[in-house]
Amino acid sequence: MKRVFIFSLFFLSLLSWLPAETPDYNFGNGTILLDETSDSKHYVKRKCELEVTVGDMLSENKRDIYSDYNGGKKIGSVKDNDKLQIFSVLVMEDFSAPFNRWGEPRGEIWYEVQKDEIRGWICRQNDDTSTDPYKDNRYEILERIQSSGKTWTVRALNENISVWERVNVRDKPGLDGKKIFLLNESLKSGVSQLTLTKTAITEETETIDGITDHWIKVEYESGKFGWIFAGYASNERGGPKHSIPEEKIKFYFGWH
Repeated sequence: MKRVFIFSLFFLSLLSWLPAETPDYNFGNGTILLDETSDSKHYVKRKCELEVTVGDMLSENKRDIYSDYNGGKKIGSVKDNDKLQIFSVLVMEDFSAPFNRWGEPRGEIWYEVQKDEIRGWICRQNDDTSTDPYKDNRYEILERIQSSGKTWTVRALNENISVWERVNVRDKPGLDGKKIFLLNESLKSGVSQLTLTKTAITEETETIDGITDHWIKVEYESGKFGWIFAGYASNERGGPKHSIPEEKIKFYFGWH
């Protein structure tokens, strides 16, 4: 009996050290390539392959290319309208430094880039990790839903969205989804803004009334969720309408 008890404690202890479930990015952008902690610093490197055009959103003091993200030397720089190929993004959280005013660790965000024959790293953000394009595993695959004769790939995306008109909430993405609620039902005239929390988005888009956009999952009442066509919603914060990592990165490097 004592041996069984000791083995049970060992097994439970072993479980506590097992890594958390790896987020699903289907081996595409967002896939974790490195996840390690060294000297009170946590490094997460993710696959991120896309091309960006440099614009005024990339400040002048962030345009140098370094040979490495950890003490490398300057090997080049970029200017407006340069085309950059991005290969990966690395976020470093420094737990030895005081947390910021939001209670989050300070750190740096580096992008692995290539300009012409120069391949190295650009530090897009230092002392702050809030602009991590994959923060909290943004845009990981949550599920796939069959509706309207197609398969919708549902990805995580948590942010606010505004609705200014009457919009149907459905039980699944696509016009075949059953109507379960009507937002702004009492709206008859004038302007009425309803701010909702978006919890997921379809990777695929659809064109309705000449508008091409994604379907988004929203919390329309406390604890109740459904799908609306994002073409009828908007945002007020500037930048990309949806915080899809690739769009955010193009914005970070591009033109205001």
